[in-house]
Parts: sequence; C-alpha cells; structure tokens
Amino acid sequence: MATTTPRPRTRSRAPAAPAEAGTTPQDLALLFAVLELELNEVAQEARASGQLDTVRGRRRFQSAARSLIAHARPDAKERVRAMLEQAYGEGAKIAGARPPGAIQRATLDQLAKGLMLRVDGSLSTVGRQVDDIFRRAGLEHAARQLSPRELPREAAAEAMRRDLENRGITAFVDKAHRRWTLTNYSRMAIVTTASEASNRGVLEAMAAVGRDLVRVSDNHCRFHKNDPENPCRALEGKVLSAFGLTPGVPVLPSPPPWHPFCEHHLAPAPEVGA
Repeated sequence: MATTTPRPRTRSRAPAAPAEAGTTPQDLALLFAVLELELNEVAQEARASGQLDTVRGRRRFQSAARSLIAHARPDAKERVRAMLEQAYGEGAKIAGARPPGAIQRATLDQLAKGLMLRVDGSLSTVGRQVDDIFRRAGLEHAARQLSPRELPREAAAEAMRRDLENRGITAFVDKAHRRWTLTNYSRMAIVTTASEASNRGVLEAMAAVGRDLVRVSDNHCRFHKNDPENPCRALEGKVLSAFGLTPGVPVLPSPPPWHPFCEHHLAPAPEVGA
C-alpha cells in the first residue's frame, strides 16, 4: 500500500494586536521569538514524521519553514516604522519640542532602513540554515542507501537533531565568532535601534529650539554593569554640549546607544546663564 507524507500542521498567526499595543520594542522582539519557536516546531515535526528519507517529505517541511520566514518579513516591516515613530516621539517629548516634519521623516526613514537591513539579513541567514538542515538530512538518507552495511533508518532525523542541538536557529555570527540566535539577535537590534530613535528625537527637538546642553542618564546598562571597559561609564550622569555651542563644556562625542543593548538616554539640561 502506498504511503503518503503527512502535511505539516498549518500554523495560523494570532490576530494582529491593535497598533497601540504592538509598537514597543518588546512587542516587535516577540514576533521573532515566536518565529524561532515555530521553526523549531516544524523541525521537530519533521523528525517525528518518519518522512525525512523521502524527497517529498523533506520538501514539504522545508516549504512550511520557508513560509513562516516569508510571512515574518512584512509583519516586521509594518511594525518597525510604528515602533521607531513612537520611540522618536517619546524622545522629542522629553525635550519639550517637536522637530520639523522633514527632519523627523528623514531620521525615521534612515533608522527604519537600517533596522530592516539587519532584520532581512538575519531572516536570510535563518532561511539558508533551514535549507542546509534539510539538505543534510537528505545526504544522510543517500549515504544510508549507498552504504554496504545498513545504517539506522532514523539517521536523517538524528542528523537534524544534532544540528538543532549544536547550533540552534542561528541568525548572526559576530566578529568574535559568537552565534546569536534569531531571538537574541533581533532583540538586540530592535532595542538598540529604538534607543537610537529616542535619543535622536531628543537632540533634533533641542536643535529646533536652540538648546545645547544635555545630561546623560546615570544608570548602569544591565548587560554591561560589571564591565570596567564599558564606554558608558565615563559619560554617566555628565552634562555635555550636544552641538559644541557652549564654551567650557565637554562636547557629547556621539549620541547613545554606545554599544548593543545600551540603555542610556539623553535629556535636556539647564543652559548656562539661563
């Protein structure tokens, strides 16, 4: 009797949350955490199906994984702009002013483009990794057929299990050769870019009304609080000149974030002689 390959379970994403409830960095990061979970579920279903030694079986599960990745892109693009607009607006509100519309749009366009490049890059990396996992499962099956001795029938599933345990769903490998999972890398990129948007909102609003002095928040970044080489340490709590217009006051070298996951923010400080 002919056997049929079971179709991967259809996953329908939860209804989109209202715009006001889905525009925080945490909301956007959750989208990628859910995607990583779903991709792992597809791989686990593929292993449990017993169909990894058929081309049709591998292609169906691979297609299911690819579909999840493809749907994540437009979801992310829609939310990225809204998240950055909210962060930028909160920064401008701290400064008590609103930057000209043209400046605001140009800044948001630049930040959104940069973040989406990182998101697209991580999703492409994950897609290639998914393809590679299924390719190796096929190679395990081919090796079993060509071997003079019979290998275990579960060899392809075992190869996939090893891949997932050893590497996880890797979205990015940094210069120090550290592997970032899709969840961790996307969260870092989102939180860091949101911080940049908020601080740009502060500075551009100050520039619009001719203010110059800013105070750096005095908090320690949670991810680097015990690192003596953290570049934030020398600037925490300091009053600095944002645009170099106040003689005798050190100039802000660059606006935060100063490193991934940087949690420092700027706020207007009283002007000299005010």
